[in-house]
Amino acid sequence: GCDSTATLDLTINNVSSSNSILSSCIPVSWNGQTLNSSGTYSFSTINSNGCDSTATIDLTINSVSSSSTAEIACDSYAWNGQTYTTSGNYSWTGANTNGCDSTANLDLTINSIYAITNTVSICFGESITVGSNTYNQTGTYTDILTSVNGCDSTITTQLTIYSDVVSIISQTGNDITATTIGGTSPYSYQWNTGETTQVITPLANGDYWVIITDINTCESDSAFFTVTWISTSIEELNINKLSIYPNPSNDVFNIVFNSNTQQDIDLRIHNVLGEVIFTETLTDFSGDYNRTVDMTPYPNAIYILQLSTQDGASTKKLVLEK
Repeated sequence: GCDSTATLDLTINNVSSSNSILSSCIPVSWNGQTLNSSGTYSFSTINSNGCDSTATIDLTINSVSSSSTAEIACDSYAWNGQTYTTSGNYSWTGANTNGCDSTANLDLTINSIYAITNTVSICFGESITVGSNTYNQTGTYTDILTSVNGCDSTITTQLTIYSDVVSIISQTGNDITATTIGGTSPYSYQWNTGETTQVITPLANGDYWVIITDINTCESDSAFFTVTWISTSIEELNINKLSIYPNPSNDVFNIVFNSNTQQDIDLRIHNVLGEVIFTETLTDFSGDYNRTVDMTPYPNAIYILQLSTQDGASTKKLVLEK
């Protein structure tokens, strides 16, 4: 029945907990675990006071990134702050938007920009074409074209036009002489007779022409000259009764003559340019000759019949009028 006193010294310890948010580029070691994927993780244990302790982590694992690209450029290529001028494989390492390593690979092809200078010489009246431009006067010209690899190509053309070659035929006695104005010597000569000298002696009346070529292979236009002073008669060739009918004609010419003696005879019809359109050679021929020559395929013009023997040559005009 006596008084009794009780005393309690009480300590209340709290249960502990923690929450964490973590972002990482690599797997995370946490409370004895290796976490390699994003997610929310919890861990329970007893704290130092002997009470429950819970830890939570909200984990984000960000990826390391890599990329590869192939590029073709002209002359140079700028990439990630650097300029490259040669083809090759290049790498760059930095941080991506998540702060993780990022590796970029570049397969680069550098094509060259071309610069070409051409020195060209051509004859008067000719021209050259570069790209879409045509040039026919002495000068220096620059054209920018696109090459097969897609890059610009600069072509500089240093063009020289040779002077015009003008041919002239003049008479000197019984000869005719070819001379020229312009061009560059030495010159070569081509007559419609087949001769290649500067001076020739005509054997028969008719039209003669010559083309003159200079050392630069530039050719003149044809110069023409009509010879009328050769006096060979048809009788002097031992030919008589020469007849050409009809003349003028609109299609055919009949050629008739008689050879007094056995001889070689050449017959040739050519236009005023010297182009032969009919030829026939008679060997040891004598007697009557009769031939029809069809001129239907040829245009209206004056043509020359040349009859030649060992004694000379005679020419007759044939007039074709359709």
